[in-house]
Amino acid sequence: MVTSFNEYLKVTISNLFSRNVSNNKATGSGRKDLAVNEIENVVERIKNGETEAFGLIYDEFQRMVASVVRKVGRCARSEIDFHVNEVFFRVYKGVFGFEGKSKFSTYIYRIALNYCFQLSKNVRWEREQYTDLDDHDAPVHFEARTVEGVILEKALDQLPDTLRTVVVLYYYENLSVKEVAGIEGISENAVKNRLFHAREKLKKLLGEDTNGEDDLQ
Repeated sequence: MVTSFNEYLKVTISNLFSRNVSNNKATGSGRKDLAVNEIENVVERIKNGETEAFGLIYDEFQRMVASVVRKVGRCARSEIDFHVNEVFFRVYKGVFGFEGKSKFSTYIYRIALNYCFQLSKNVRWEREQYTDLDDHDAPVHFEARTVEGVILEKALDQLPDTLRTVVVLYYYENLSVKEVAGIEGISENAVKNRLFHAREKLKKLLGEDTNGEDDLQ
């Protein structure tokens, strides 16, 4: 039984992506994710002129970037690959100045989010200019697998960027409060505060009336 809205979000989002995980395991190439030290080694190889090694970075983080582009950038499905490549172009340009003060995944998240914030603004402008877009051209966030997912997607779309971003990172990307704080450059308490306000807004939008909240980690 779902006893809090925090748990409701976790269960609903888990259901949305459970089939994706199974499909990826069934059809994947068998590529093993790189360890942190291996990623650092690849970055050094790129800095030393082995530019073809950047393909390993792309393979490692492409899914993550695509997820952020879809949910935060609010672009059309047909444009996802284009925007993912734009993010990686920025990652490549900046990798030579990467000093390793944070995890490389944090560095990529920041670039992807900064790109998506501008992209999201452009999408909102286009919506105001063209209000009669066909469904296949409408911005999408993620593959909704359930009725709850469709409803949640529409509610998430109404959150301001600052709140939608922490929801995406915490619930969809399954990052900890500490990791979200590092990516956003804010305190852990600020992350918890944004998550609280995001849940309150989502509860109103979804018409939920659940009591109590789980501790955030």
